[in-house]
Formats: sequence, C-alpha cells, structure tokens
Amino acid sequence: MKISLTGKSFLKSNNKNVNKVESGTIFKFKIPFNLGFGYCKLIDFSSLSIYFGITIKVYDYFGDSEVKSAEFFKGTPLFMNPLPIVKLPSLTGRYMWKKIGVLQEECDKDIPIYKKYVHEGFGWEAIEEYKKRQWYARVGLQDDIGPLNFDTVSHLEELFLRSTITIEKRVAMQILRYKGVNVKEFFSANSTDDSWKVDYNTQQFIPLYKTIPSAIKGKPLIKGFVPDQYLNYRFPLSEEGSANS
Repeated sequence: MKISLTGKSFLKSNNKNVNKVESGTIFKFKIPFNLGFGYCKLIDFSSLSIYFGITIKVYDYFGDSEVKSAEFFKGTPLFMNPLPIVKLPSLTGRYMWKKIGVLQEECDKDIPIYKKYVHEGFGWEAIEEYKKRQWYARVGLQDDIGPLNFDTVSHLEELFLRSTITIEKRVAMQILRYKGVNVKEFFSANSTDDSWKVDYNTQQFIPLYKTIPSAIKGKPLIKGFVPDQYLNYRFPLSEEGSANS
C-alpha cells in the first residue's frame, strides 16, 4: 500500500532536532556479539499512527568499513520486514546510531503491513500457540483485516514497538539464522539476561526474508493483496522450529 506523505507528522512537530533526524534518515548501528555493523532507514508515517508510525527498514548490507553517502543505499534491498520503533534513535551516547545522511525514495511511501492479535502475552515457544489464535492484518497502520489464520500472516512482523537495542538483537538473530547457527543456544550461551527471549519467540516462525517470494513480501495471503496462486502458500519449518532458517 502506498500513500502521499501528508498530514501532521509527530516526528516534525515534536523533534527539536528535526534537521538531524527526518524521514529518510539512514543510520549505521552496531550488531551485538561482534557481528559487524548494519544500516537502516527511518521512515515517518506518524501522520497515520502516532504509536506505530515511526518505522525502521534494515538494509541487506553489512560490513566494518563505513559507508559515507546515503546515496549508496539507493535501490538496496531490505534484510527483513520493516519494524516500528518506540522512539527516535539517539545520535549520542552508549546506544547511539550514527547518522549517515538522508535518502528519500518513492518506495518510502510503501506502508508496512503487520500482523496482530489480542494479546494474552508475548512470544510463545511453540508454533501451536500461534496457530490457535485469531490474527489480523493491520493495513495502512489504521485498519484491521480479519480474523485470519496464522498461516495467512506468518511471514509478517508482529505489531509491537521495538527499541534500537531490540532491533539490533533481531538483526543478529537473522544473521545467525542465515549462517545456520542455532539462535536459541547462541543467545542462551552469550547473553547476561533473558530479555532476548520475546524477540526470539516472535521471530522464530517468520521465514527468512530472502526466502519469501517477491510477490508476497510484506503482504498478507489475502485475495487482492497477492496473486491467487499464493493464497494457500505455506512456509516449511526448520529443525530448530524457525521457518526457513
């Protein structure tokens, strides 16, 4: 779904440093466990949703040498589905994200579609817990379509807010999955607390982004959103339980 970015922006009306962080800002961030550095773009949809409108798109580009120009990322594919963030990234301090520049593209108008349910808790370990619940697709950050079964929206991100820290952990989890590393065992052995478990559980049944057919990336398997041949598409599960890990 695309829109014209009009209306009142929470980012513009509340950000004292509006010239420092704006829609289209690209950041460099450190990935936990010395897994390198990642890059992402912030998009402002707060005119549609004051709570879930600030969105982070992580690029499929990693490395230790710093990219100096935002233009470098023009047309770069995403590494995962977009994620809503609870507040603007800090530009200073221990948990800072470094601003690279601003890149505004036509694709920035694509509004993410998320999956959601009436919460009775966060992130279960078993796929059966997800499948027995009624799910909805949040479209345009305002409207819910449903109820739907889990298979219809399993490849979408859940609609809840992340911080810069949890986004960094999610990226680390995805990298480990691509490497064939058991994410749960790795985080259990290398973490000082268990705060990672919610993000682990919510991501473990989301297929790896690169394995999702282009025609259904970021879209619920609903008629009118995807071609008819994908309406009953199902993702295989790995030995660890994660889809296509």
